[in-house]
Amino acid sequence: VEVLSPLLQRSRLVSTNEVFSAVLWGVLWVLLAAALVSFMVRALRTACGALARVVARVMQRGVAGRVSAVMALGGSAVVVANATHEPTTQHLVDDEQSVSVRNERQRTGRPLGALASVGLAAGLVSHIRNERNVLLCEASPRERLARPPAASLTRGATIFARAADLSLQPSSDASLVVPLGMSGDRLVQLQVQRGAIVSVEAPATESQSVLRHLVNTIALAPWLCEPHVVAVGFSNADVVAPSNVLLSADLASAMHEIQRLVTSAPRCTVVLIIGDEPLDTSSAESLSASGVTIITAGTITTGSSLETPAAQRVRIQREPMFWRIDSTGEVFRPYGVSHQEAADLRVMVSDLTTLTTAPDRRIAQHVAATSALLRVLGPVELTLLTGHEVCFRKSKALELVTWLAFHRDRPTVSGVRTALWEVDVEDATFHNVLSEARRGFTQVGLTDAVKRPSKQRLELAADLITDAEILGDALAAADEVVALASEQRSSREQYERALTGLIAELRSVRALPFSDAQYVWADAEGITANLVWLVTRAVDRAVELGQRCNDTDAVLDAAS
Repeated sequence: VEVLSPLLQRSRLVSTNEVFSAVLWGVLWVLLAAALVSFMVRALRTACGALARVVARVMQRGVAGRVSAVMALGGSAVVVANATHEPTTQHLVDDEQSVSVRNERQRTGRPLGALASVGLAAGLVSHIRNERNVLLCEASPRERLARPPAASLTRGATIFARAADLSLQPSSDASLVVPLGMSGDRLVQLQVQRGAIVSVEAPATESQSVLRHLVNTIALAPWLCEPHVVAVGFSNADVVAPSNVLLSADLASAMHEIQRLVTSAPRCTVVLIIGDEPLDTSSAESLSASGVTIITAGTITTGSSLETPAAQRVRIQREPMFWRIDSTGEVFRPYGVSHQEAADLRVMVSDLTTLTTAPDRRIAQHVAATSALLRVLGPVELTLLTGHEVCFRKSKALELVTWLAFHRDRPTVSGVRTALWEVDVEDATFHNVLSEARRGFTQVGLTDAVKRPSKQRLELAADLITDAEILGDALAAADEVVALASEQRSSREQYERALTGLIAELRSVRALPFSDAQYVWADAEGITANLVWLVTRAVDRAVELGQRCNDTDAVLDAAS
């Protein structure tokens, strides 16, 4: 009214601004009123709909029965009696909450996934490293470990990172220690003496998952003394790596295999794991007396014929929301391995232990044009040829440069993000690391050392090489001289030149590759193993050339 009042006064002129203000305020009040009415209508409709749904559910469950009873008997007392048992809205809500709580409890106690198991990860890492050592020892000079596919690389990086969290000391010959699960942030372990009887009491699906985890973890455990697992009720599909696992069709054949193992290797740790076959007390007593640990699904009979001490009998029981070890009272959530996880881990082990032929690449002749040298045979350092070190404020920036140096054939953004971060990293974090890498190079006068030609691709300057590549070229030159020697076309001067170049590069080896960095991707891809084998072959070749030249000093220098 105050805005429109000037317009109603005929004795004065009205300005354009006053007209515009009046119209604007009028439109605004109309819009606000319309919005308020719309909001009230929607709220009323929502409330009516919710009330209608509740009434419909109550009517569906209770009212129909009450009406039919009234019509049949025609008495009001029946109405009252039936109404007493009629489910109310509160009862319906309580029933739904009970089902939800039960489902939540079941989910809470389910076994954890295979990749969460620190014990299985440590065993798999030890197995993969042993397999790689055997492969590389028998490999030709041009062979190396192949880069695994993305899925296997991701799983491999996870288990290598997980295995680093385990710090178990080698157990004694008389005990069995196995990581069993987690209680919050604390690792729960099964610790029993040899000859103990352990029963896993849970629904069949969950108990089989837990036993499958124990089969693979115990068989591969590097902290146990010569572990051997005899498994009854399992197949090859349940085993990730066949090392130290004997599958038996029945208990009789398992007893025969156990007797052979105990006789041939008395100090070995023998564990009998039974899936679904019953175990009589006499067999249990005999195996326990032989020092064989028994782990089985189901309850062990504790009758008078079973003379195993109570301290040697352990029950792992599934309760509504957790699992419990009866001997210690610990509650926890166990590790498990499903059929699909076992299959995925088998594929991963195969992919991580495969050889491929390395392409010919000679770059030593271009060392004079090299701008920077990335030293990885020891602590990771990036230096100019002048000796000035390239420094980064973020350690991830140096790791990014290192990853690019070993992935020139496919330097994708998704690949480097997956390798450097275990979880999906924010774009801003990645861009900060990339900017820091560029800043470090720019400060020493190297511009465009790390380029990004497209959104999904990075590129490292070609004149940045690694000391491993230079050592590989020196070794290739020495191999060529030795190959010519078989055709009697190599002179002593060629031997000495090749030996000098090889010794010079071996002197730059300061420690194990990436010794001051935890580059999980390098371990998972086999890059670390390839570099260790490169140094080993270079030392062997230098010793051979030193013997051909009768140079004992060179032999000692190479060996040191």
